Amino acid sequence: MAHSGGATTPVKRSSASQSSEPASNHLLRMGPLVADEIRGTVYSGFNARSFIDSLYPVCDSAHAEALIDRTFDVQSGRWKSWPKEPTEQAVIQWLKQWTKRLVEVFGAGEARSRVRNSGHVPLFNGSARRKPDVIFIACNLSLPCSENRDQSCTAECEEEADYCTVCAVSWDRVRVVGELKQNAGTSGSQHRADRKMVLTIAHRVREIFGAQSGRRYVHAFSLCGSLLRCFLFDRSGVFASEHFDIHSQPDLTVRVFAAYLYGSPDWTGFDPTIQVVDENQDLRTYDPTAQDRGDPFVKFVEDGNTTRLYLDPKPLFLQPTIASRGSVCWRARRADSDRDRWEFVVKDQWRSKQREHEGVHLQRLEGVKGVAQRVHHEDVMVDGQRDDTADAIRRGLNYKSPSVTEVVMPSNYAEYQLMAEGTGSLSNSLSSSAATLPTRPPPPALHHHNLRNKCSHSSIDNQGSHSSIDNQRSQTPKRRRNDTCESAPTSVPYNRIHGRLVLRGVGRRLKEFKTREELLLAFRSAIVGYRNMLGKNILHRDVSVNNIMISSPDPGGYLIDLDFAVPLDRRSASGAPHRTGTPEFMAIDVLEGRSHAPRHDLESFFYVLIWMYTHYPVPGVGSPEPPAFISPVRSWCLGSYVDMARQKRALHDDMYLSKWYLPGFYEGWRRNSTWDLAVEWWELLFQKSPDMSAAQKMKMMTRGGGGVKEEHPSPKSEVEKGMQLSKKMIAALDKAVETLRQEEIGDGKGGETKSS
Repeated sequence: MAHSGGATTPVKRSSASQSSEPASNHLLRMGPLVADEIRGTVYSGFNARSFIDSLYPVCDSAHAEALIDRTFDVQSGRWKSWPKEPTEQAVIQWLKQWTKRLVEVFGAGEARSRVRNSGHVPLFNGSARRKPDVIFIACNLSLPCSENRDQSCTAECEEEADYCTVCAVSWDRVRVVGELKQNAGTSGSQHRADRKMVLTIAHRVREIFGAQSGRRYVHAFSLCGSLLRCFLFDRSGVFASEHFDIHSQPDLTVRVFAAYLYGSPDWTGFDPTIQVVDENQDLRTYDPTAQDRGDPFVKFVEDGNTTRLYLDPKPLFLQPTIASRGSVCWRARRADSDRDRWEFVVKDQWRSKQREHEGVHLQRLEGVKGVAQRVHHEDVMVDGQRDDTADAIRRGLNYKSPSVTEVVMPSNYAEYQLMAEGTGSLSNSLSSSAATLPTRPPPPALHHHNLRNKCSHSSIDNQGSHSSIDNQRSQTPKRRRNDTCESAPTSVPYNRIHGRLVLRGVGRRLKEFKTREELLLAFRSAIVGYRNMLGKNILHRDVSVNNIMISSPDPGGYLIDLDFAVPLDRRSASGAPHRTGTPEFMAIDVLEGRSHAPRHDLESFFYVLIWMYTHYPVPGVGSPEPPAFISPVRSWCLGSYVDMARQKRALHDDMYLSKWYLPGFYEGWRRNSTWDLAVEWWELLFQKSPDMSAAQKMKMMTRGGGGVKEEHPSPKSEVEKGMQLSKKMIAALDKAVETLRQEEIGDGKGGETKSS
């Protein structure tokens, strides 16, 4: 199937799929997703000394020996003042005092970080309430005191309090994170990372990646009793040393914590190509954890000319994931532009080595309407070499000796909740007051009616609908490991390349629409852009709510994010280990593992439309209160891919759209114009017609999304079908916009509301 690239790239789920959901990410929902995201990418068992020699800077041997002489008892072979009972609080006290002595010996002037415990105060600015045991923050960082807002909590007042538990730290200030366990046995064997500890730290690291837009990787550690294990998290996965006893190898212990305290921004994981000018007019790496006040900027060379673009430190978009592309977008301006005149978007991402740079596709689409316009693209260079995870970040690691360890997590939400409610650091990080996750409504009975004429009171009976859904809430949706396809782990982790893209113009995200017409016109322009991409022989493959932008100031919109785009005549898969898309908006066929065709992206446009109707109210029109009815849309991102496909396949029944989706729309969308658009798209995509026989409809339902299809469609026929279908969808949009304008003229932005 040339249109889809022959062999299909395996699909692997990422926790980024939850980023499009407006509701906060609850740990009981995110936990299995984070586990699935890093599954097959956890490598442990590296020789501790080799791991540290490869990844940690060399510390001054004279200083290290002096510290050991002062703080290590040679006779007993233990660190002085090490607690007899290594409880969390006792170990933190020891660590704070011992690192204070380390700084005294090595010199306080060069220290960049200090030890901090979160105590009973969760870190803020995260996706959930998490309380890591130990964090390293900047020495000069002052924190707003929660007891006295006129004061700041500094290192000095922390020292006076000796165990500060009052002032919270934001995740965007964390440099290194650590977890403690009293029982040394929980650290795991030499060639097997402790699953619960790995996942606990992964949750912390995900918060760091989600709060720090220029972060390339994160260092972390676990201290279980006196057994220390070092971790490195990058965009390819998790890499862990074997555990070693801090009493048996004091030199390695000093080297590890000296790196955490003195490590440069570059070593800590910040991007050296994002720079600031300090007060001495010297260039240095931008470090957001140190309260940098300068304006960060990047540089690129085009046609022999160097351009400097200043970045808005607050990103437009940030993908809070670990083993993924880690996409981030900033607004940018030229050096000679006004500070609030943002003319460009700078996008960084970590693509799989086997994939082409997104800019290659955009270069072929220059001047094409409805698609983001490229200014420049490149692979980021650090110290004269291409920045990637294998050779730049993890250079020197020996993969011959360690065994590959897969994090085997519970196979469904109920099992995960049982684990979360147990004892240990993972349970401490999880909220005990989790709301019950919504489940999908029961499969509909097969009734064949015309949707336009059957939006009656009986089809949206509030009492009956709510009771039907409530009766289904006793069982949490399951996730079965075998439902998700992925490549088997290899002895050597896959490589990701750090790429950068500069785009012209700054739009608004789809959820930032101001009127219904503005939203529909953005959809129209994006579908026009999609048609134009097909005309240039390019298939997008990732239409989602985050990948359609609203133009500004001109009306309309455009498609972005061609990371997964491929030529329509591609003959084989890229070889990338997996494809991380946006499952909520994937077509039914794609969820079920079939090759991607043009009609599947158009099906995704339909799901985005329904998503918008369900999650976002119309400004100034109808009630802004969320509908009490729990829509099946809430289940599009729950369960396995098979579960999600089954939920969407229920849309093949005529009454399902009106009975189960319409009452979940915000009031402003339940108008003739916008409702009829959803119905017309539904009819086009699922090939429904009044004269279709019941047998044909049943066959279509059992075959999956998109209706009856040819067994082996040709690339040309698939493109032609995509062109014809997109033309009809655009015509439906034009009709909806015209009807909407008439409605607003007739009753002051009202219009007839579908019965609810």
